[in-house]
Amino acid sequence: MRLTFLLALLPTLALSQSPTTSPAPRPEDLSTVTGHITCADTQRPARLAKVRLVPVKIPDDSDFNNEFGVFREDLPSVQTDLSGAYTLRNVSAGRYYLSIDFPGYITPLLGFTGDQLLKPTPKIQQRIQHELQIVTVAAHSTVQADATLRRGASISGTITYDDGTPAPQINIALLRRPDDKGEFQFAGDSGFLQPFTDDNGHYRISSLPDGVYILQATVFLSEERLKTVSLRGHKIQVAQPWLASTLFVYSGDALRLRDAEPITIEGGHAVLDIDITIPISKLHQVSGTLLAKDGHPINDGSIQLLYADDRSPLNHTRVNSDGSFNFLFVPEGNYILSVKDPQDIAIDDTTGDPSDDPEAHPLHTYGTLERPLAVQTDQQPLILTLPEKPATTASDQSTTP
Repeated sequence: MRLTFLLALLPTLALSQSPTTSPAPRPEDLSTVTGHITCADTQRPARLAKVRLVPVKIPDDSDFNNEFGVFREDLPSVQTDLSGAYTLRNVSAGRYYLSIDFPGYITPLLGFTGDQLLKPTPKIQQRIQHELQIVTVAAHSTVQADATLRRGASISGTITYDDGTPAPQINIALLRRPDDKGEFQFAGDSGFLQPFTDDNGHYRISSLPDGVYILQATVFLSEERLKTVSLRGHKIQVAQPWLASTLFVYSGDALRLRDAEPITIEGGHAVLDIDITIPISKLHQVSGTLLAKDGHPINDGSIQLLYADDRSPLNHTRVNSDGSFNFLFVPEGNYILSVKDPQDIAIDDTTGDPSDDPEAHPLHTYGTLERPLAVQTDQQPLILTLPEKPATTASDQSTTP
C-alpha cells in the first residue's frame, strides 16, 4: 500500500500571499502574464509544462519556512499548450518569480531554501538575480514573460536487500546541501523525488541542478488497526492505517545521515549506479512491556531509541494499550532506551466521527526512565518497571516575576 498519508509531507513548491495582509484587488486592476516556454537542448516547445507565479515579497506565513524548506501552493497554475504557450489571468500587481515545472528540466526555484529567499546573504542574492526570472506586473496590464528551460542531471540505481533480492516499493528521497557549509535538507518537488522503487528495485530521479546530494531510502512497514466508533447510534469498527516502523538507509549503505556518502553532480550529467543495500541480516527487534510497581501494565507513553554516542534519535513509538512496545529494523549497536510521559489513561473511543482521535483521560502519571541497550541480536522482551513520578515541591512550582 502506498503511504499517501506520508507523501503529504512532501508538497510541491510555491508561495502564497496571505489573504489577511492586504485587501483583495479590484477586478479592473488585475493583469495577465503570457509567454512561451522553450527547451534549450531541443529548441522545441515545452509542451504541457506547469507554469506558476511565486511572489517575490514573501508574507509572514508559518507554513512557508517549515522543516522541509518547501512552500504551499495556493496561487493557481496553468499548463502550456502544444505550442509551449501559456496565459496566467487575474494576476495582482507585484513582483513574481516565474516558476516552471517540466519533467527532466531544472526548476531553479527548487535550488533555494525558504531561509535563503527570506534572508538572502549577498552571495545568495547574486544567485537569485542570476538563476531566477523575475516578472514585474503592473495593474491592468499584459506582461510577456518567455523562458528557456535547461535540462537537469539525474541519479539512478538499484535498491536491494543483502540476500540479493530487489527491494520494490522503497521510498526514495534526496537531501541537498544548499551551500558549501550548510546542512543537508530535503528537496521537495516532484522533480526531486521518485516516490518508490519499481518491481526490480530500480529508481531514477531527474531534473536535478548541479550540487551535492545524499540519497535516502526509506523502508515503511504499515498495518491497519481497528477502531470502534459510534455512528448513528451503532458501534462499528473502522480500519485505520498505522505506521508500524521505519528504516532509513543512505547513500554509501550508511544507516546514519552523518555517515552517508555525498553525491556530487556537475555539468548536468547523469550519475549512474548509486545503489543501496538494505542490511536485513543486521537488523533486529527490540520489544517489551511497561509495568507499574504493582505489576499492572502502563498503557500510554512515548519510547525512543537514541544512539548512545550522541543521543541522536533512531526511532520512536507509542506504548500500546496493553503496555507493550515494539521496535523493528534496529541496527546492531549501542543505544539508550528512553521512556517519557508514561501514564495510565482511560480511552473514550466512541466518538461520533470515525476520523476523530479517541479521547484520553489521564488517571496516573509515572516517572521517566532511561537504560542503556546493546543490540547484537534479537532481544528477549524487556520488562521495564517504572518509578513513581517525584512529588512536586513548592520550589518547583515557583516562578520568577
